[in-house]
Amino acid sequence: MASTVGKTITCKAAVAWEAGKELSIEDIEVLPPRAHEVRIEIYYTGVCHTDAYTLSGKDPEGAFPIVLGHEGAGIVESIGEGVTNVKVGDHVVALYTPECGECKFCKSGKTNLCGKIRATQGKGLMPDGTSRFRCKGKDLLHFMGTSTFSQFTVVADISLVTIEQEAPFDRTCLLGCGITTGYGAARITAKVEEGSNIAVFGAGCVGLSVVQGAVINKAGQIIVVDVNPAKEEWARKFGATHFVNPTELKDQTIVDKLIEMTDGGCDYTFDCTGNVNVMRAALEACHKGWGESIVIGVAAAGQEISTRPFQLVTGRVWKGCAFGGVKGRSQLNELVADYKRGALKVDEFITHRKTLGEMNNAFETMKQGDCIRAVVDMRTFGRASRGGVWETGLPRQKARGKTRLVEAAQLNLDGHPAGHCRIMRSSRVSRDAAKVFDRMSEPVSPPRRTTRSSLARFALATATTEEIKSEIRDIEDVVSLPVRKRRRVNTIKSEAPLSSNEIKTKQVKTEHIKTERIKSEHFKSEHIKPEPTEDSLSSIPSPPPKAPRRARKPARKAVDPSTGDTTIEPPSDWEAMYNVVRKMRAPGGAAYGAAVDTMGCERLADPNASPKDQRYHSLVALMLSSQTKDTVTSVVMKKLQTELPAYTPGAPVGLNINNMIAVEPNLLNQTIWAVGFHNNKTKYLKRTAEILRDEWDGDIPDTIEGLTSLPGVGPKMAYLCMSVAWNRTEGIGVDVHVHRITNLWGWNKTKNPEETRHALQSWLPHDRWREINSLLVGLGQAVCLPVGRKCGECELGFEGLCKAADRKKVSEGRRIKAEKVESEDEGDDGTAVKREVKLEVTQDAVVKHEE
Repeated sequence: MASTVGKTITCKAAVAWEAGKELSIEDIEVLPPRAHEVRIEIYYTGVCHTDAYTLSGKDPEGAFPIVLGHEGAGIVESIGEGVTNVKVGDHVVALYTPECGECKFCKSGKTNLCGKIRATQGKGLMPDGTSRFRCKGKDLLHFMGTSTFSQFTVVADISLVTIEQEAPFDRTCLLGCGITTGYGAARITAKVEEGSNIAVFGAGCVGLSVVQGAVINKAGQIIVVDVNPAKEEWARKFGATHFVNPTELKDQTIVDKLIEMTDGGCDYTFDCTGNVNVMRAALEACHKGWGESIVIGVAAAGQEISTRPFQLVTGRVWKGCAFGGVKGRSQLNELVADYKRGALKVDEFITHRKTLGEMNNAFETMKQGDCIRAVVDMRTFGRASRGGVWETGLPRQKARGKTRLVEAAQLNLDGHPAGHCRIMRSSRVSRDAAKVFDRMSEPVSPPRRTTRSSLARFALATATTEEIKSEIRDIEDVVSLPVRKRRRVNTIKSEAPLSSNEIKTKQVKTEHIKTERIKSEHFKSEHIKPEPTEDSLSSIPSPPPKAPRRARKPARKAVDPSTGDTTIEPPSDWEAMYNVVRKMRAPGGAAYGAAVDTMGCERLADPNASPKDQRYHSLVALMLSSQTKDTVTSVVMKKLQTELPAYTPGAPVGLNINNMIAVEPNLLNQTIWAVGFHNNKTKYLKRTAEILRDEWDGDIPDTIEGLTSLPGVGPKMAYLCMSVAWNRTEGIGVDVHVHRITNLWGWNKTKNPEETRHALQSWLPHDRWREINSLLVGLGQAVCLPVGRKCGECELGFEGLCKAADRKKVSEGRRIKAEKVESEDEGDDGTAVKREVKLEVTQDAVVKHEE
């Protein structure tokens, strides 16, 4: 590179001479970098829908001729005067979102936007107002401050980040836009908490990256919404737990469906489509009081979003982000580290590989339904081999219908919109999908009196219905199809209370349990009376006011006014709740026999192994259990204990440190493939075994600090391991169940398991620290499920102790709960036999069970 420093370089580039035309591969001149500029040799670049949008001519700010591209990685060839953050030979990723660290935006610490070079970058020029590209005697414009469709490019020194040299360019180039945008939206903008429920609208590169960020943050339900059914396989591949196609919903809107799936609404939603109707649906699918909707895809010029004001008044939040809120120079290397340790999928996004000579073909490929990202090798001009195309698992289809591109606007410092990064609604919008989106009308002003039917026109993928004059009874009415009220008639049937004399039962003698529905005469009254008049109704006394629902106070600080000492007061009713849970977890209780009782990590050590190996078994079981069901962990542990090869001939087969060190990584990975994140856990297990051999004399650490220093071991595992392996309780092991349930009960208000641990340890008696994990995990597995809680079987709901109980389910549970009575019956031999008879009293019948 020394021979080219300070000189003009002639290289190949894909030049856009005018809008709507194909790119032309040209020999261009790249001038040396000036002060605070860097010249980079681009090795690989991704092809993004932003590039296609500008090339199409639909970008109002698009200017030509120009060198497009903004997802590029390469090596620093030379630097200009005053550059101190990089040196020649550094491996770098170009950034279309600079970070100067000096402007008002950077100093605020509240945003990743930077205003230092925004004015010139939006005009396609370098910070000094000139260009570094020339071709055929003409200056070429820069694109988004990067222009990675050239073998060499010049960027500002605040528009690139140095990465470690082991990171491959064909992967890291994709961190320059789509992957980082979605990943950062989940982890930095939204800060998704463990156990929270999220919905992602659009399963393209950005949407799938949101899914990855949510998986890393240990979200609960991860629901992907897309109109392309082929995307379900991709969504689940990246970690989605559910997939919903709005076109397949019959009498339900997507908002109603999501509210139903998440017990009241999502904690976070992400719009990755750029469709204003979808943006509205994403907001209204959020949970009242705290739900946040993150707008990532930005609509076309002139589009506006709207919603009813009470959606915001009642606590829902609309947010937006550029580049996922990630500060490129400060934070991009965290994503590189996540990729290297296997937490962030990048390889899987590369569905097609092209060469510089195939740049136009890459644009065509991008429109196909089986393309997530196409990566271009900028050093190769010929045609890529057939083997360079990665299999995607999606059926190859021809692009149908017009490509719908939308503009992503970013504000200038003076507040005027300036197109900066544009994305498609998803990686492909087919003709069928376009019809679905077209059915969603433009937002219009609601009528003076808002009705259910008038609001229904805003429902996702639902046609406008005829308006019916019906006042909204509640501020939180969900958009739904109109329901006509039944017309009142001038006569009504009398409804006398149900009496015991009117219930007829039929005794059926049998050794097996049988049921007999007993018809009630309750509704057979033929008495007809006139409709009550206003005078008669006025004399009817008002019903007594309902008793206020008992409020629970969470754990809180209390100061003694006389001494000034501070203590932590536990949540009200906590002991009563704790005792009820103990009863439910005991034999015969609703939560007895949960998976943790027989397959929990503390029960998976081989009792025939040595004490040292048993402790190691407990540690391995805990490491495998992360993001994995106990049933799966139990099976995998049994395989390790019986199938792990001996490290030397004659040594015992099974799970021990020496065998773990000697086993081939591929074999170990195949053995534990059923657990979540098995690739990462393979690395952690191998490295941990080496550390235990070299630093802990072949045993596991006997301190929390030592355990948490092991790769893949966090506080929860460490405290549980201390209790199980060393029989010392030094803290509470808080997993997703304990964190979720204690917050659900109102015992604490915490954002993550570690905060929950500190909160519980501040007031919970020490003798309860060890058992609370098993109690609540079993309750969460059997009754208080993350999705579809069984409130109708929970004693906490029956006794009014759970503030989050579903009242409808509790009432139903009380209604069908058996009343056990003893009755004497005559057995086959003539002797008296006592049987328990259950009477289930319903509104119109009594059902008898003999036990």
